[in-house]
Amino acid sequence: MLHVRSRPPLDRGRRRALYEQGLHEYRWDETNVQFQCKRCNGFRSGEQYLFSIHLDQEHGEGTAERLMIASKKTRKFTHAELEQMFHHYKRLVDELRSTKGL
Repeated sequence: MLHVRSRPPLDRGRRRALYEQGLHEYRWDETNVQFQCKRCNGFRSGEQYLFSIHLDQEHGEGTAERLMIASKKTRKFTHAELEQMFHHYKRLVDELRSTKGL
């Protein structure tokens, strides 16, 4: 099990721009995950509108809309896709551990 160290004032560096429920493909879209302070993430519901503006500025016009559309669709990943995602994120975690000393 992977444990993430909490580093105040950031709230584990997790932020979702749009809706969070079910098995949605957008949850694995790395453009949808950014650092956010605990106040905004916990007490201001992620400030989704401001985050969507930031997404469009950083990743191009229409990014927030694309994620909004993806949030309405469910997707069943194949075993091969899940395995590929597992290895991809495991490699990223290993790189973080070696470079950041986690």
